[in-house]
Parts: sequence; structure tokens; C-alpha cells
Amino acid sequence: MAKTVPSPAAAPAPRFGRLRAFRMRLPGLPGTLRSLTFKNLGVFLGVFLLALAPMVHSYWRDLKENRIDILGGQLEVIAMHTMVGLRAEEIVPLIQQEMTGSPRHQELVNKLKSIQQDYNVDHAGLIRREPDGRFTYIADGDNQFRVKQPVAVHQQFPGTRAAAQEAWATGVPMRTGLFGDGMYDFLQIYYPIVSEGEVVAVLLIDKFAIEVNRAIRKKTRNLVLLASSLFVVGGIFFLFFSTRMLAPLLRLKKAALRVAAGDLEVSVPPLRRRDEVSELNESFRTMLGDLRRQREELEHSNEELKRTLSRVRMMEDLERNLANFVPREVSQALHNDPEALARGKTEKDVTVVFLDIEGSSRFAEALDPRGMDRMIEVYFSKFLDAIYENQGDITETAGDGLMIVFQGEDSDEHACNAFRAAAAIQSITRSIQNRLTPGEERVLINIGINSGKALVGFSRFRAASGNRFTFTASGRTTIIAARLADLATQGSILMGAETVKRLSRGGEPSGKHKLESLGSRQLKNINKPEEVFRLAEPAPPGAAAVALPERGSGGHAAPANGGGKPVLDERDESVA
Repeated sequence: MAKTVPSPAAAPAPRFGRLRAFRMRLPGLPGTLRSLTFKNLGVFLGVFLLALAPMVHSYWRDLKENRIDILGGQLEVIAMHTMVGLRAEEIVPLIQQEMTGSPRHQELVNKLKSIQQDYNVDHAGLIRREPDGRFTYIADGDNQFRVKQPVAVHQQFPGTRAAAQEAWATGVPMRTGLFGDGMYDFLQIYYPIVSEGEVVAVLLIDKFAIEVNRAIRKKTRNLVLLASSLFVVGGIFFLFFSTRMLAPLLRLKKAALRVAAGDLEVSVPPLRRRDEVSELNESFRTMLGDLRRQREELEHSNEELKRTLSRVRMMEDLERNLANFVPREVSQALHNDPEALARGKTEKDVTVVFLDIEGSSRFAEALDPRGMDRMIEVYFSKFLDAIYENQGDITETAGDGLMIVFQGEDSDEHACNAFRAAAAIQSITRSIQNRLTPGEERVLINIGINSGKALVGFSRFRAASGNRFTFTASGRTTIIAARLADLATQGSILMGAETVKRLSRGGEPSGKHKLESLGSRQLKNINKPEEVFRLAEPAPPGAAAVALPERGSGGHAAPANGGGKPVLDERDESVA
């Protein structure tokens, strides 16, 4: 049965009747005094209402803002923690094309879902701004929005879109106010994800403010109950309660103002009673203690951060300094995979180049140590650009020699790179020689090149005093390259048959260079003879070719006229 609503005109009559009855029951008071008493009581209650209403409203507003700030701070902390697992390089491919349902998209959805579960938020998603200014989804933890689906909440509550727009434009995390219908209010945090100085996506986290509304309703209810009680007994115990209640509230007010000014050392004594003011006083004392602890923790964290940043700067400086002593391949390998040291070597296809100074012992006898060192630095420094420009990496140095490794996915390409680097080194050496004055000793650089499989990586030498790591390429391919460098004389470049085949496929040599076959040679400690090729430029008219000795086969020299036949130059298309 529906309830009957009383007429508005008839409703006030019982209230006035009760008031007159109450006035008539006041004993022993003359009518004038009785009237004055009620007038004073009415003035008191009116003033009390005028004073209490703004206070209650201010307290309610501050409480609501405080709760919202706490919830917003929690969302900001959650966003900061979760940003560690959301990398821009994983998100950018999903932006470039619709990949709904792909493994990469599902992995991102799982991360967002984990955020929702681990941090007890109601929604987590990734959005981005389209060229037309709309925001669309990349992924969300509930997987209910497809890629590039518009964010519907922006249409219902324009303030949320404004926060997203501000975060996208400035690259600074933005928090919305409280939105909703009063019962299901929610708060949002927009945290930009930046790649190479540009915002590529925004992390959106929603949290319903149910607990906020519940706490506000509870506090409001307590305030209403308190106000009602004060209305009933306020006229009788006005002086008593004003003195008893206003004094501690005044102290709290002064303490709150000092706290707002940054003074956390303010003293708030406990109250020896149990009432609302005492609870408020204890809550304030608890809050003040929490603020002091948080300040101490923040100061401690700042000190830890300063020490950490100092260590990071020190490590960065150390890394920059050590980079001059570590091959680029080593630095890159450790940067990409810090566990590479533990895995040791892996088999790769490489081209290995050995070069050394011919007659270095004779130079060492003729020059003082500093002069010898200066000569090696001058020549080898000239070679560095040629080596690095052709993707080579110096893995070992041995006084008068270098070991250079060329590698890559294309075996023909790294063989051609090694050849171009060797030819450039030969050209640089001749350029230096052409500038020498009569009587100055000419330096000859002998080079050996070989291609094939080798174990590439870190060698670890263990000892009681510690471990020593070296980065190199080892195996038969490396040994043959070293033997070819030993076999070379008069600044020549020798290479194995496998390298020559790869050069042919790669279009090398070109220009005036040509290759000569020196036949099969028995290299030191190599069981089978290896076919050897020499790189040479056309000799001037009448010049005699320099013969190579037969090392390891009795010491017989090659024919004096260069007996090897030309097998490859810029006109040849294949190598046997």
C-alpha cells in the first residue's frame, strides 16, 4: 500500500503546538522572562546554525577533497609502479596497425589485467590520440575494447578528455576530479608513455570512489548526529560546552594552520576525555605522526636517491672510460645481453684478418721503445677508420699486429668488408710511404684474410686470484688467417680460397686490383695444403714481381716472375 503524504499546509501546525506546550510547561518563569529566554535561545540556535553550517560544510568539503587526494595519490603511485612493465617499444607496433587478438596484443592485455588485479583498480587501459583529436584504445585489462575504439567516457564526461589531452600535450601525468552520478563516482589518472621525447600512448587507470563516498557519508552522519545532540542540549549547557569544546578545537585549528605552513613539530596534547572532540584530536595527532614519519621516509629516500644517482654517474663515467679499452662488439654484446659472459662462445660465420708489421724486430733494434711505440700508433691509428667503416672489430693486439673480426648475417658481405678494409689499409700504408723523405725507413704491413666458421665470444680464464675474460674468434679459420699473415711479405695481402669465392659473389675486387693464385701452400701446423691468393695492383712496366717463399715445404720460393696466374679482377665473374 502506498504511503500517504501529509498536506504541506497542515504539516507545521503540530510543531507550533508542541512548541507552545513546551513554553507553558516552563515553571516559575514570568511571561516576559520566559519570552526572553526563548528569544535568546532562538538567537543562540540561529547563531549556532550560522556558525556551524559553514564549519560543517568546510569540514565536509575538506574531508572530501582529502579523500579524493588520497585516492588520487594512490592511483599516481600505482601508475608509477606499473610503468616499469610497460615499454614503449612493445606498444608502438600495436599503434601502427590493428593487432587485436595477436600474441603481442594479448600479452599487453594480460599486463593491464594484472595491474587491475594486483592493485585493486577497476579499469586499466592504454589509449592514444588520433589525428582528429579523438582518443582511442590500444588495449585494456578487460579486453572489451578493440584497438582504435573511441574512449566513450570522454563523451559522457568532457573533463576526463581534457585531462587526457593535457597529459598527451605536456607529457605530465594528469588526474581528473571526481566524476559520476553521486553514487558511482570515479577518479582517473592519465600517465603518458614517452618514446624518444614524444608521447606515444597514455596509461589510463580508473578507480570507483565508493570508499570515498562511504567515508564521507559516515563522517557526514556523525556530524549530523553531533549537531542534533548539540541542538538539544546546547541551550542548557552553552557556557560549559563552549569552554570545553572550543578550546581544544581552537588548539587544533592553530596546529592545523602551523602544519599547513610546513611546521610538523607542533605539539598537540592528548585530551583526557572520550568524545568526538577527543577522537578528532587523536585523529589529528595520528595524522601529524604519520606526516612526520612520511617526511622522515621521504628525506631518507631522497638521500638514498642521491647516493644511487652518484653511483649511476660513477658507473656511467667508468663505462665511458672503459669503452676506449673494450672492442665495440664486446660493448654491444654486453649492452644487449648482460648474461653473454656466462654463455661463452657460439659458432658463427666470420672473416678474420691478421695484420702485422714486417721486420718489426729490426725496427725494435733500430728505434728506442718510445720511437717504436710512436711508429705503431701512427700507422695503426690511420687504419682505425677503414676498419670501423667496414664493420670490423679489433679483438686482439699483439705489439706489432692486430686481429680483426668481420661478421654479419650475410657471409659474402662481411668477406667483402674485410677485403675493402685490407685494401684501404694497404692504400693508407702506401700513402704514408709516398710522403717519406729519402733515407727514412719504409714500413710494410702484411695482411692475411680467411673466411669460415669460428667460435666467437668470451673466453674465461679462471685462477685463484680471479677471472679474466677475453673476446675473440678461435678455430681453424682464425689459425689459417694468422698463417697467411705470416706467409705474406713485402706488404702483400694473402687470402684463402673460401674468402676469394665470397668476394667473387660480392663483386670484389674492383678497380685496378686483381688476385693472383699462388697455388697450394703447406701452412705451419696445417695438415693439408691450402690454396693461397694474393691481392696485387698492376706493376709498373719493367718491374719484377716479389715472390713468396714456400713456408713449411722446404723453403722454396715462388717463381721470380710472380709465377702465379691472375684468376680474378674486375672483369672476372666467377672463381673456381
